[in-house]
Amino acid sequence: MKKALQHLELITVQDDYETPKPIFKDGCNYFDHKPKLDVCGTKQHHKTARYFTKDALKKQWKVDFWCNPPYSEVAKFIEKGFNECKKHHVNGLFLVYAKTDTQWFHKFVQHKAKILFVKGRIKFWINGKEPRWCKECKKHRKTKSKNCSRCGEKLLNNPSPYPSMFVFFKGRKTKRKTRSKRLGIID
Repeated sequence: MKKALQHLELITVQDDYETPKPIFKDGCNYFDHKPKLDVCGTKQHHKTARYFTKDALKKQWKVDFWCNPPYSEVAKFIEKGFNECKKHHVNGLFLVYAKTDTQWFHKFVQHKAKILFVKGRIKFWINGKEPRWCKECKKHRKTKSKNCSRCGEKLLNNPSPYPSMFVFFKGRKTKRKTRSKRLGIID
């Protein structure tokens, strides 16, 4: 229970993280998906040449897309992605937490999308690096040191607070190509 509370504390401080490039590539390869748009990109980290930095939920997603939404807005992005894939006949790949007891999962994902569960917890990045977390300062530290440079507290590894899954909405036909050992595939 203590670890779960620590993870929730992290999310309230920051809930948008960068997907590590190897995880992104593995998900795209598994579903033979070549996204043209990153709907939750930033200038510092985006996975495609075209990307939205804000207001993605107000825009149309007319091309194959990638989405790693902020934890706090997964439901909104999943619903939008589901609808955009149907409306524009495009394919969409999401990386989200694997909480199958949620309303959005039952309404938009179960029996409507292909799912790939990721083995273990992903260690998301900030500005291209895997950060460590100082519980005392409530800040990320980009260091190899085991202790916070400011307060001396032990730094925590920063794995995802929940298991993760890829959700693939198919608006057009694609063929599945390769599998990845890193993802620990469960079909």
